[in-house]
Amino acid sequence: MPRLFWIKIWTEEWLDGSIREQLTGAERAIWVDLLVMAGRSQNQGVVQCNPGTPYTHDYLAHRFNVSLMEIEGALKHFQEQGRIRETATGIEIVNWAKYQSPKGKP
Repeated sequence: MPRLFWIKIWTEEWLDGSIREQLTGAERAIWVDLLVMAGRSQNQGVVQCNPGTPYTHDYLAHRFNVSLMEIEGALKHFQEQGRIRETATGIEIVNWAKYQSPKGKP
């Protein structure tokens, strides 16, 4: 049986928070896809193929069904906003714990 993971998204923040003003619809979709990939990563909170090996931007664009220009623009925007850090080992979600829940509680 596959391991199941989940991430936490606050409904009020998602619908009424600043993210609606700060990100385009495409960027919001890419953001959620990054959170989901970081949640199922072997190294929680880091989007990577496996420990120490990042996904290419081209792979992410294909996986998320967006253009390479869209993924690169979104990643640049997320870095400028302090949402991610792109390193040699992957894309780290800043404040990853914020997207998690205390153990055993949804």
